[in-house]
Amino acid sequence: MVLLIVLFWVFFALAVHPYITYPIVILVLSSLRAQPLQENSKKPLISVVVPAYNEEDTIERRVRNLLELDWPGDRLEVVVASDGSSDRTNEVVGALAASDPRVKLLDLPRGGRCAAINAGVAAATGEIVVLTDASTEFAPDVIAKLASHFGDDRVWVVVGTVNMLPFERTPLNFTEGLYWRFESRLRQMEARAGLAFIGSGACIACRRDRFPVLEDDASDDLNLVLKVVSNGGRALQVANIGVYDYMDGDVNRQIQSRTRRVVRSLTTISRNAAIMNPLNHPDYAFCVISHKVLRWMSPLWLIGMLVTSAALYNVPFYQGVFFAQVAFYGLAGLGFALRRLSVSRWFPLAVPLGVVIANIAFLRGLISFVAGRRMQIHEPARLGEQ
Repeated sequence: MVLLIVLFWVFFALAVHPYITYPIVILVLSSLRAQPLQENSKKPLISVVVPAYNEEDTIERRVRNLLELDWPGDRLEVVVASDGSSDRTNEVVGALAASDPRVKLLDLPRGGRCAAINAGVAAATGEIVVLTDASTEFAPDVIAKLASHFGDDRVWVVVGTVNMLPFERTPLNFTEGLYWRFESRLRQMEARAGLAFIGSGACIACRRDRFPVLEDDASDDLNLVLKVVSNGGRALQVANIGVYDYMDGDVNRQIQSRTRRVVRSLTTISRNAAIMNPLNHPDYAFCVISHKVLRWMSPLWLIGMLVTSAALYNVPFYQGVFFAQVAFYGLAGLGFALRRLSVSRWFPLAVPLGVVIANIAFLRGLISFVAGRRMQIHEPARLGEQ
């Protein structure tokens, strides 16, 4: 019985660490290690690279949004790296390029997002390269805010915090909104502590001469920042700069997206083993394991808590804990059954459903990674597709 009790509390500690104890540690570090940075008043040439695959519905709006930014016209170029698009993406971008010399179209064979990014960066001429998505939208001063942080030579990468907007009102979008507010706050604290290591495909800027080659089956944003940090650069996370993207509240697409993210991110971490060496980078190793790896392993901790509390059923406390877990998962099931109704957005249903869906995806991602599955190319699900 003692062993079961110890196991239960070990599982509990591992489950809450990424969400409670680790943020507390980072909050303390951010208050102790915050360092002022020199701002840049210059106007360097900025190259915005947009990897795109079959984005005919969004690419024109995206390119026009970039061309209208509050940045000198002769200091901006937009490179659309079309990753083997088979729809009208190339036609639309080609027409934009014909009317505005700042727009470049790269008509590439299908090779995956990272291959498109590598090609886009190679074709760029700017001092600073900004990566973004075809579905993202920038406020007019985003480039100016990103560029201002490159006055300090220690800074190689600047990541813009993304404001996630719901594509439709669903219970998953409710919990996804909560998650992104928590995640953004945590990343900002890591950055203030000098320990930022996560990028964002929707908005990430990097010095072009420091931009590393990205492996095809890795997570582009996480891989970029980990390589920069491993090579001695510093990454910043900038909040509230006006970057907007959309959340998809469909259950199946959420699971597919998170599963893919876990597989590609674990592949990335395995490829950057140096930064995971606690002898070389103890602080970054602690952050990556706490923020990412232990979070992705949370379904194992939750299953462990359920099994050990069931085995301790005859002890009143653990009997109550077991029933509390069963009730939580029951509410998740009810939320799933009622997901098409407005009542599913009620907090006691939406939160359990969001937690369970996320952990199903985490478990699938872990199994896929351990089984040796890697993802170089995927067919992205579009918002609104059935």
